[in-house]
Amino acid sequence: VRKLWGVGPVSEKKLQKENILTIGDLADLSEKDAKALLGSAVGRQLQGLARGFDNRPVCERAIAKQISSESTYRTDITDKAGII
Repeated sequence: VRKLWGVGPVSEKKLQKENILTIGDLADLSEKDAKALLGSAVGRQLQGLARGFDNRPVCERAIAKQISSESTYRTDITDKAGII
């Protein structure tokens, strides 16, 4: 559950005490129970995120974070022996 955006160490410990260990466990929790456990605003938001609801806008990054290049073989390799 810690991999979910917004779940920090404090929320994680609260959830673990209730045996909520995965994002799926949090998604299965009712909104009412999530609010009671984590607070009204945070509980509703995290439970929604666990169910795949996210109203935040998607923005592309302004600066490239990675540059890569590829090399290919002249002929297709079809077995492991050809790679070595």
